[in-house]
Amino acid sequence: MDTIVSIMQSSIKARRQQFDVRLRHIRHEQLCCDSLRLRQVLINVLSNASKFTPPGGTVSFDIEETASENAAKAWFKFTVRDTGIGIKPEFLRDIFKPFTREKDSRIDKTEGSGLGMAISKKIVDLMGGTIEVSSEVGTGTEFTISLPLQISELELGNFKFPDLKIIVVDDDVIVCEHTTELLRQIGIRSDWETGGQRAVQKVLAAHQAGEPYDAVILDCRMPDQDGVETAAIIRSAISEPLPIILISAYDSADVETKARQAGVNGFMTKPVFMSTLCRALQRYVLGQAAAYEQKSKTDFSGKRFLLVEDNVLNREIAVEMLESTGAVVESACDGAEGAAKFAAAPAGYYDLLLMDVQMPVMNGYEATQKIRASAKSDARTVPIVAMTADAFAEDIIEAKKAGMNSHLAKPLNLATLVREINKQLQKH
Repeated sequence: MDTIVSIMQSSIKARRQQFDVRLRHIRHEQLCCDSLRLRQVLINVLSNASKFTPPGGTVSFDIEETASENAAKAWFKFTVRDTGIGIKPEFLRDIFKPFTREKDSRIDKTEGSGLGMAISKKIVDLMGGTIEVSSEVGTGTEFTISLPLQISELELGNFKFPDLKIIVVDDDVIVCEHTTELLRQIGIRSDWETGGQRAVQKVLAAHQAGEPYDAVILDCRMPDQDGVETAAIIRSAISEPLPIILISAYDSADVETKARQAGVNGFMTKPVFMSTLCRALQRYVLGQAAAYEQKSKTDFSGKRFLLVEDNVLNREIAVEMLESTGAVVESACDGAEGAAKFAAAPAGYYDLLLMDVQMPVMNGYEATQKIRASAKSDARTVPIVAMTADAFAEDIIEAKKAGMNSHLAKPLNLATLVREINKQLQKH
């Protein structure tokens, strides 16, 4: 879910839309499923919601765990709503059929094959779930995907906290209720407010009464007074140390400098799962930096990558992931096209190549060997990262023999992808 939200941030921001992400009644975070296919479905639905919603509109993404009769499985409901142009009834009936796409002058320039919904429906069916849609022309559309997901036996970790009191501030009541419920489950007392001005009053009143809050969790975007403004007012009024954590469904990099100047200590990205919350509290409230934390540069602005991948859906997801980091991404459909694009580009044009292994026409190993053998000055030095569903030792050895620098297993994970790209760019 973190990866999906990260991927969607850049396109929603570019369209100047509001993005709401909410969790409801989540009891299980670790689940076993085909995460690549689930990601394909959700990104397809979210991308359509954004594409067909005008600037200033809203796209919301709700994730809810519902009752399950099977103790080994959890039912999850994913709901995507938009305030877009809506779908006419005659097209709504056939929306899950291949090559069905409504003709409308407002969307004729929007890219799309008309296959996305049909493929999404097939994937959901194969996963034992359902996908439903409702829409009203001029008002918006709602997709609901319900899936049974196997519960993982992996433990989240043992989180222990002292007696704390925290205030949660978000203009979305659902987010406030969810976050305070998570705090209650780990033994932390909490209050919530839906506005920055009322929150300031509450924080000051508690401080004056000698019962101060131990931390403030602030939503970044609120209508009356945003999180950064609220943080600045609290800091100017209270001299004692008070950890302030800013939470947002958007990339915090845009406001980080301003937020730090206002006195914000740290950041969380929605959706806020129990593990997300606990790690933030450990780091920013208790001052316990997690041993597993690694600082990676996630801004690849000014970098150009060549993605070589034959599967259309995998390529779309990888492009979205890479573009969410600020990189310029070019793509090729097979190894021969990838090698040709590299050969035609000036030396140093590409900073890194991501190469699928199993492809028609020319596979990734052959394409890499052809690139390495070319006369271009950067042919031997440009980093080439293999991507494959096979992660056995012999596959990794084969990738190295072909001249690849490293190996990534599919499905791709944004954090792992960023970490590997950082490592390769630093080496070269």
